[in-house]
Amino acid sequence: MRAVVLATLLTTLLAARSAAASSASPPRDVAAVPMPASAAAATSALAAVRHEREQVWSALDPHLDGFYLDEDRAAVDLLDRYWSLTGEWVARYLDAHPRATTAELETALRELDRDVEARVLPVAGGFLVGTSQGEVGNVALVLPGKGGHLVAWNVKDARRSWSATGARGECRSEALAARDDGDACGAWSPLSLGALPADAQGHPRFFVEAEMAQHAGVTVGKEVSIWSWDGNRAVEAMRHGYQASIEEGGAPHLDGDELVVPGKGELRTMFAAGASPLPHVEWRARIAPTGVQDLGVHSLDLDLTLLDEILVRLQRHRPVDDLASPAAARALTASLDAWDAKPDDDGLRRGMLMTEVPPEHGDRLCVSIDGFDELDLRFAGRGATRTLVAARSTTCPLSGVSP
Repeated sequence: MRAVVLATLLTTLLAARSAAASSASPPRDVAAVPMPASAAAATSALAAVRHEREQVWSALDPHLDGFYLDEDRAAVDLLDRYWSLTGEWVARYLDAHPRATTAELETALRELDRDVEARVLPVAGGFLVGTSQGEVGNVALVLPGKGGHLVAWNVKDARRSWSATGARGECRSEALAARDDGDACGAWSPLSLGALPADAQGHPRFFVEAEMAQHAGVTVGKEVSIWSWDGNRAVEAMRHGYQASIEEGGAPHLDGDELVVPGKGELRTMFAAGASPLPHVEWRARIAPTGVQDLGVHSLDLDLTLLDEILVRLQRHRPVDDLASPAAARALTASLDAWDAKPDDDGLRRGMLMTEVPPEHGDRLCVSIDGFDELDLRFAGRGATRTLVAARSTTCPLSGVSP
């Protein structure tokens, strides 16, 4: 019976694609259901889309483990259609409820399916809608049209890694073998949607924060993409990929005309356990009327980053006069000489960071690196003049506060 249902759904899907290809005027995901002429017709169309969506989900469910699709090619078409039908359902819902608010639409989406996570943002007179089921999802822009609402844009059609093909479990290993550019695979789930200042032409702009599916771990891959809507299509202005800890992950937010994205950075001579958010970093982008400017990634754990740079230079026998006093440099050199860690491919030795780094630690910090000395560090100066002035062996508490 399942095979018959699946065959029928795929036949319907192929026919719909063929019909769409014969006409260049409608967007790809304009609802197949005729635009309603009355409230009764709108309600009927809404029920029809819901019924088809439920049928597609019944066929899709065995192929999706909550994170990735299996390797059955039919699963890709089913997931793509399922996402399209979700957008179509929103369009039909807005036809039936033209005065619906953001909160009401979010509630309706959750009532549609208790497993759906929904996020809604007013954009361009319509709604940007992010939905996910498990760890995979899509973002669609639904706008009012002459005969009713329509799905004007889907991120699944704009980015390969957001596509149903990119949600396959084997996608990443295939992309690695093919040395892909990095945007072939995803299984992305939208976490938040945010409005940004319009550009000089008055085009609305928005950002999408998303998390990549993974079976385990508390450090996860994320991205923030920035888009503008020119009335016909969404144009991606910039994309930033990063890591974050789910234990302490702040949300993207505006600071004046800058978008601030908190994340978890990397150090070259030490690494934090998966549950640790260290080192805290933030990426900033200026949202100017004429475009978006990448302002780069900046560490918020400045003393930890300074120590890391000193250890890198000392291991490579480069001067540290601008970063550390002679006494501090000698103390760290002696600790490096006694460190029996094996170098990585880049020639640097690394160890796990065994202490936390409190955000407010003044000029003293206690750092313990696995296999390395536990050090009481003392700093002086501010900003670009910050230097390490003393380092001595000690026993560090887990809090990272110097005894």
